[in-house]
Amino acid sequence: MPRLLPHLRAGLVLLACLIAPSVLRAQADCPKAPAPDAPALAAMQAAARDRGMLWRVEKGGRSSWLYGTIHAARMEWLMPGPAVAGAIQASDVVAVEIDISDPDLPAVFAKSGGAAISERLLDAPRRERIERLGRKACVPAGALQPLRPLMQVITLAMFDARWSGIHPEFAIDAVLVGLARAAGKRVVALETAEQQLAALMPASDAEELELVDGALADMEQGTGRTMMRQLTDVWANGDEPTLLRFPEWCECMRTPLERTFYRRLNDDRNAALADKLAALHDGGARVFAGVGLLHMTGAQALPALMRARGFNVQRIPFRATP
Repeated sequence: MPRLLPHLRAGLVLLACLIAPSVLRAQADCPKAPAPDAPALAAMQAAARDRGMLWRVEKGGRSSWLYGTIHAARMEWLMPGPAVAGAIQASDVVAVEIDISDPDLPAVFAKSGGAAISERLLDAPRRERIERLGRKACVPAGALQPLRPLMQVITLAMFDARWSGIHPEFAIDAVLVGLARAAGKRVVALETAEQQLAALMPASDAEELELVDGALADMEQGTGRTMMRQLTDVWANGDEPTLLRFPEWCECMRTPLERTFYRRLNDDRNAALADKLAALHDGGARVFAGVGLLHMTGAQALPALMRARGFNVQRIPFRATP
């Protein structure tokens, strides 16, 4: 069975971010994102340190920045440290893969015909597995039915991560958008919702069911939650050596389908992302671009693509934490 949850979670969490507020069951025995009050936010800001990975990309006498993000995080990671905050402050534009505050996004995903596809593809045993995992993840019965099968299991995976204290409401991309708007900076989406949705769609019914079966197995065995913790810890610690070995430890690229799907979801999008970032910079803007961490890896890694477009690219080291 494919073990795809690590990179599925990294690439598909957008959908879960859109759905999460409407389907989380508010009851005492279910994990939910904490709501920090003003004193807690002040304490987090005072203790903030840089996390993730940041590169300065220079060309034409101007600097822009490329920042590897995660799309679900812990509350204590919300406040950027001095290097990241300084780069945001020095920018004119904050660019993200997609602006999840866009009110038109739910309508785009609603066009995918998920309910009809699920009715056609999901047999009784798979429905029972999804329902059982949904109860464990505190997703109300029927809340996932409008979604196609793969989106159902990705949403389940996002809710399952809450048991580890990792919440899609704390997506670092969303934090960047909030900081940008608070500072009066322009926010730019590097992709449209339609483009991202197209990248997420399986190529065939057989592929979708194989991906669904692998994701369900990951959740049932607990391996998906373990991988999610490992990937978010890599981000939190800025652990680039471990990140670059991702194919070795993710257990998610062992079959031709796994490798093809990962390439379509990650590598094949990078050239267009680099082109958009280069065009914004060449147009005169200093850009702070927050893009998923896995886009910084592989033969099509964004830092390498920016070098190929004539930029001087340097990783910015963060100060070690005592």
